Amino acid sequence: MSQQTKTILAVVVFMPVWFLVYAFFHEASHAVLHLAYGGTIERFVFWTLSPHVSATGTEFTPFAAALNRVAGELFTRLLGVVAIAFYRKEAKAPAYHLCYFFALLSLTGGVLVAWVFLPFYSLFGVVQPQDITFFLDMTGFHPLLVSLTGLLLISAFVLFAHSRGIIVNVKTAYYTLLQKDYAPRFNGKWGIVALGLVLAAAIPFAAAFHVTYEPPSIFTASASVADVRTRPYAEYTFIADGARNHRFDLEIQGQDFMTGFIIEDAQGNLQFSWAVEETSTSFGLGLSEGMYTIRFLFLTDFAAVRDFLIEIDVYAHVDAEAMQGFRDVFAHPSDYSIAYALRVR
Repeated sequence: MSQQTKTILAVVVFMPVWFLVYAFFHEASHAVLHLAYGGTIERFVFWTLSPHVSATGTEFTPFAAALNRVAGELFTRLLGVVAIAFYRKEAKAPAYHLCYFFALLSLTGGVLVAWVFLPFYSLFGVVQPQDITFFLDMTGFHPLLVSLTGLLLISAFVLFAHSRGIIVNVKTAYYTLLQKDYAPRFNGKWGIVALGLVLAAAIPFAAAFHVTYEPPSIFTASASVADVRTRPYAEYTFIADGARNHRFDLEIQGQDFMTGFIIEDAQGNLQFSWAVEETSTSFGLGLSEGMYTIRFLFLTDFAAVRDFLIEIDVYAHVDAEAMQGFRDVFAHPSDYSIAYALRVR
């Protein structure tokens, strides 16, 4: 078997192994946070195309909840730094250097898309809900400061790899496969530049705590109802001012009954739905430009909740424990008053 064939086979075998290792450590970081905040791990899956961790009983603080959204990225990149530190540039096997470079590309590309491009793009376009959108909603950090921090850190990561000789040795491995001569030149001074970029990244990151991002409000609504049995629903319309992510600040104060919350577009297509007794929350939703309808449905018995779940097409997916929780809400009805407030930004 030729050297070229051995190298190609080694890289091909390494790719799925690498993604398994990456997925394991990514999900492990989430698992550790759940355990640290009192959670119990129910499922830990890393060997499928949809790796995930499921936990119960976790009591995250706001800081921990935001940290959980970035834990996978931070932990795997930290391990990447450790792996690069142990890189042996004198190794002779071309596959060794190519596998390192492949891992470097995957770690770099993920951060560039998720933590550099998407925060910037969220100011102008629609970003589907994912870790970065949840992180921005939870922290209120300005997207441009998050993008700048991510760009400085990933630049430092790449320059550190370059200072260790990975990029130069990949060129050497490539020319070796082509059976051509190449004289590598190493420059360890890039490691100092990488350290400088890490220190520089602290500036926009620190600024993000003081320069919060508050998109202007495009719609607000609030009301109080003494007895929702006399007014079973409320409906509003608003116009999304462009195809981008919109932030919803929702507060509902009502006990002994449930409130259904629905957002639909002008064609009646469901964009968001939720049923809750009380809440004070913020969430992001990617909307296209146009008119939308918001409905509050006051559900004063279990049958109304069941009909609501059927309407939003989730009834078949609600487990028995959750259904019992809905029933318990109506166990001792005593108050049918509500106060709610909504702001769309």
